[in-house]
Order: sequence, then structure tokens, then C-alpha cells
Amino acid sequence: MKRIILSFLAFLPFVLNAQHAYRPLVVDGKDWVSVYLRATETIHFKNGEIVGSDRTEDYGEMHEVLQGDTVIDGLSYKKVQTTTPYSSYSDFALREEDRKVYAYVFYFKKEFLLYDFNAEVGDVVMAGMLGGESKKCTVVGKREIELQGEPFNYYAVEVTEYGNSSYRSYWVEGIGSPMGIKFESDYMPVPHHPNEGEITDPETYTGPYITTYDSDLFDYCKLGDSVLGTREEIWSYTTGIHPPVINKPSTPGTYYDLNGRRIKGVPQKGVYIQNGRKVVVK
Repeated sequence: MKRIILSFLAFLPFVLNAQHAYRPLVVDGKDWVSVYLRATETIHFKNGEIVGSDRTEDYGEMHEVLQGDTVIDGLSYKKVQTTTPYSSYSDFALREEDRKVYAYVFYFKKEFLLYDFNAEVGDVVMAGMLGGESKKCTVVGKREIELQGEPFNYYAVEVTEYGNSSYRSYWVEGIGSPMGIKFESDYMPVPHHPNEGEITDPETYTGPYITTYDSDLFDYCKLGDSVLGTREEIWSYTTGIHPPVINKPSTPGTYYDLNGRRIKGVPQKGVYIQNGRKVVVK
């Protein structure tokens, strides 16, 4: 009997670790911090002919903070306030119930299931909100990982969209994913032309033609002064995938700039696309 008790006590720490208390995602003040880049490309014209061009890159931080309550259709949500170096806005709100996280998107005037942290391996969940459509999410793996010394449940999910197109994503209770608050891949920036209206006659125009691209890359999630988890930590648990942060790669790879143009050789400092994801080259 004594041997049985000693064996149980030796195993007890692993039992307790595997059954840690659930970590809710929707908590007031939680902040998802991203690296924010505004790239500006200027093409210079003289009498309708290109005479030169230049590019500048300004880096900053983007914060997506849960703050402020709102009631929609009788349900209570917390607004996600997004702040960049150039603007501040709120385009969706979150609520959590029974380990399920729901997002209400103001543009679509509709609620979407964003995460289901009750899911087990083999379960199929319709989740996501990008483009106003839910995606078929099949849970193919589940494990406990450690972030900042604390245990979190971690899910490998096969996301199917646009017919048979699919990609692998990862869910982390209490945080979201290595993409940040959302798990869907929406890395391609939208170009803006702030002085397009000034060009009335392209054949004779003299002056600059400006294009700006705003892009962001999730860095870490925090609550107050405590960091809950970083992108590098989360990616380190994926099999065969490395964190999307590169410090001067020594070997060439297939990189694309934010316009979708392929980069030859080793890219210089900046934000690029590689294997369908944003990467930062420092």
C-alpha cells in the first residue's frame, strides 16, 4: 500500500500540470502587441516620364487592447481597440462563454465563432471571421505547452477555405494564435495612393506618385506588465516550423516584398513574405 501511495505522489505533479485551470482569452486590459510597418514608395515623374524612385520604412507598434464594454443584441462584449502610430479604431468586439470565443464584426453586423477551446482531436469547428466567412477547422493535435513558465493548452488546426485550399494554424488558450488575436492569415497589405487625385493628366504629370503599405506582425501578448506569451515561443512548439523572425539569413530563400515581387538572394532589412507568412529581416 505504501508503494502505491509513493508511486501516486510521484505522478501527482504531472496530473496537476495536465489539468491546469483554464485561461480565458477575453480579459479586460489584455493587449496584443505587433510590429507595425508603414512602407512608402515614391515614383518621381517629369512630363509623364519616370525619372527616379525611392522607398522609406517607418517602424512602430500596434496595440489591440480589450477595453470598454458594449451590449449587442442583448449580449455583452469587450471592444478591441486597435491603435497604430497613425490611427485608432475599433472594428470588432469579443465575448467568451463556455471556453468559446466569439467575435462581433461591426462591418458585417454579425457574430462569428473565433475559437472553441473545448475542441478535442478529430473535432470539426466552423470558426473564423476574415472576409465575413467561417472556415472549416479540423483539430489534428492538442497538447500542453509552457509560455513564460506557465502551462497553456495548444491546438494544431487544419483550416480549409475557398473550396479545398487549406493551411495549418495553431490555437493557444488565453492568447489566440501565433498570428495574434486572430488565427487567420491576412498578411497581404492594401496599397494606398494618398496623392492619386492630384494627377489629372498622367501623360504630362510632373511630381511624385506615392504608394503606402501598412503591415503588422504579431510580437507578444500581455496583461498589465506581465507578458503571457511571445510569437517566438508559440512557433517554437510547431513541428518543422521556425518563428517568423529572421536575423540576417545566411542562405538565400524565396522572399517576396509587400508588393508580391520576388526578391533575389538575401533580402535587406525590412518586412517580407516567405512561405505565405510575414517575416521581419533585421
